[in-house]
Amino acid sequence: KSSSSATRKKHFFRGGCVSSDGGEMKIQHVVFFKFPSVGEEGEKAMAEVASKFGSLEGIECSLSKFFTPFCGYTHCLFVVAETREALKAYLHSEVHLKTWMDAGKTYDCRGLVVFDSELAEDVGPIVSISLVKLDDGINTEDLDKIARPHLGADFLKDVDWPDKTNGYTHCLVKSFPARELLGAYLTSDERKKIFGLFADSDDAMVTCNTCLGTVYKANI
Repeated sequence: KSSSSATRKKHFFRGGCVSSDGGEMKIQHVVFFKFPSVGEEGEKAMAEVASKFGSLEGIECSLSKFFTPFCGYTHCLFVVAETREALKAYLHSEVHLKTWMDAGKTYDCRGLVVFDSELAEDVGPIVSISLVKLDDGINTEDLDKIARPHLGADFLKDVDWPDKTNGYTHCLVKSFPARELLGAYLTSDERKKIFGLFADSDDAMVTCNTCLGTVYKANI
């Protein structure tokens, strides 16, 4: 890292986050899908479509399968956009609106949730991504130290996209170099303590444990 990027600080503003030098932070666009009967052939077809997103300017992307389905969710589309303009162009591109969505219909997508937050640190290759709903009485300053809030209504207006968060308020991402380290984390006291903060209901949290296949860098 250069000395400038290593010392870069971030400051929150309504709907997003900027660095102290005025540059915009990368955006982490996470989509969980329910594909109960997609099959191997369908997964290959969906992955082929997802690979085309990487040809769009300022976009990195991977499609992966949950190690174990969670609340019916089976697959994760993990997109990193260098700017909100890049994300908007991706969302409204033909390959997303036409090719990708047609494939989703073909392979019987039964539901999805979409969450946008800042990419504040490097992510991957093995990850545990949890979308959570804020419980009443939680100190958001403490919560924001471990989980990233959604970028908000103004952000969605900027990219001209509907709210598909399903009420989830924060995204917590933990990265690991190997799958066995993920396993240790999932049974750790650290994880129990973290998730004790969130709402106690059946849909208060949805977690994707998966392999993204690469490391996404936070600094542009």
